[in-house]
Amino acid sequence: MKRFSTRRDPERCASETIAQHFRIQSSGTLALIWALTPEALEWLEASAPEDAQWWGAPSLKALVCEPRFLADFLYAVQVGFLLTESEA
Repeated sequence: MKRFSTRRDPERCASETIAQHFRIQSSGTLALIWALTPEALEWLEASAPEDAQWWGAPSLKALVCEPRFLADFLYAVQVGFLLTESEA
């Protein structure tokens, strides 16, 4: 009989947690990153460069970036946002 591990895959847990806080849409030339929680918006505004481009209304604004920077963004979320959130 095969036993299944009760431990969860850390990468899957991180991606599920990111999905709870951020929405990412890439159209090929531009990517939009929306914060879905107040904590995520606060982190996104503090972490974005001063010359960052924003799209949309202030209550539902999205950070605009090139898709080639999405991997860097996801890494920053895992290291900067998720770790500090888990310490709180």
